[in-house]
Amino acid sequence: MSTLNVEKKRKVLLVEDDLIIQIVHQNYLQELGCEVNLAGNGEAALAAMQNYYDLIFMDIGLPDILGTEVIKEFRKKYTQNKHVPIIVLTGFSSESNKEEFLAAGANDVAIKPIFLDQLENILIKHCTADNT
Repeated sequence: MSTLNVEKKRKVLLVEDDLIIQIVHQNYLQELGCEVNLAGNGEAALAAMQNYYDLIFMDIGLPDILGTEVIKEFRKKYTQNKHVPIIVLTGFSSESNKEEFLAAGANDVAIKPIFLDQLENILIKHCTADNT
């Protein structure tokens, strides 16, 4: 049985430029009880990050700004939100890539494609009562 409380609406920012992945991940996250805001590029993500989120999912291969640069800018600019977990969504699975993402300020890395159970596990890990 899941330890994720779906009664609590979690506010999630999904930064993803691929429309199909946006739709699939948004549907999964909504099924898990999340309120999802979308950003299709780095500029939109930085603008959206002015708001509070319980969790941010960040694609790395954005069309305008690399996701790692968006993460660095967010961590530098919005220090009051330093506790907000950022989960990188990427197709790059090498250990050096993971180290680069974590060094940029990400909290975790998930390899695409991401499925419902994986998203639930990420939410449990980063958004349970002990973590938020």
